[in-house]
Amino acid sequence: MIAGTFFEDTKDKTIEQINPYFWRAYFLFGAIPSFIRLVLMLTYYNFETPVFYLKNNQEKQAYRVFQYQYKQENLILDEISRLKEYRSDRNVDYLRQPYLEQFKFGLFLVFFSQFNGYNAVLQYSNTIFQDAYSESISKDLSFSVAVLKTILYSVTAQFLTGKFGRHKPLIIGSIIMTIGHFGIAGFSFQKEYTIVSYFVFFYLIGQFTSTGPIVQIYLPEVTPGNSLPICYWLSWGCAIVILWCFPIVKEKIGQTYIFIFFGVITIFCDVAQDQLRGSRNLQNTQFKIEEILKCGIRYK
Repeated sequence: MIAGTFFEDTKDKTIEQINPYFWRAYFLFGAIPSFIRLVLMLTYYNFETPVFYLKNNQEKQAYRVFQYQYKQENLILDEISRLKEYRSDRNVDYLRQPYLEQFKFGLFLVFFSQFNGYNAVLQYSNTIFQDAYSESISKDLSFSVAVLKTILYSVTAQFLTGKFGRHKPLIIGSIIMTIGHFGIAGFSFQKEYTIVSYFVFFYLIGQFTSTGPIVQIYLPEVTPGNSLPICYWLSWGCAIVILWCFPIVKEKIGQTYIFIFFGVITIFCDVAQDQLRGSRNLQNTQFKIEEILKCGIRYK
């Protein structure tokens, strides 16, 4: 994205005026970090995660990874026993109680993360901004969205979830996103597109500090391990539906009613979070994980 800002705009130019090879520079910039990662993964970090090894009864390989990380025998054995205890109940019959409630909560999380309009706003932000600004300014705003996402995802994952947990930031983020939804809907109806762009950023701040990063942390903590693929399949399916339908529906009825729909869904999911037993069951799991993480800090 950074590299792309240095290329000239090709709008209103003929084929003869455009360098036919300029697009290859994108792949050049992308190849550099990919190549570095490949070398490191084949040399310095040439191992799977300890959880993967323990899940597949490969304790010797898990021991070697911990040996590489911790160096001390007593800490290695202690960590292996803790992880084995934590992972022992992850592959279960998630269609039966008590794991069914956790599975339902996982499905709820991924549905909420998609049907609050995240992918629609993120992928079509440039189109939304063009209602108020020139193409050049819209591209800069779309670029700033990507930068904002990177910063807020990192801050949330590093600080907010550690201090406030998972549930409270999701609730607060849902409130912010709901205000953003109805702000976008209301001012789109009045054709005040500059104000709409402000509410787009307001919505994205709520998304980038709650649902976006937190669901990825929340989901494996509350959901049985062997049900995670189904949750992710639902997430991808919902994303495809949203991305496919948004431009069509926007053209047919306008974005006012789309964001009213997203706002209603967000309110419903905000209320439902306190009603599902999975959110209460998660508290014990979360305390257990925090205990492991504290031990991890001590090991370092």
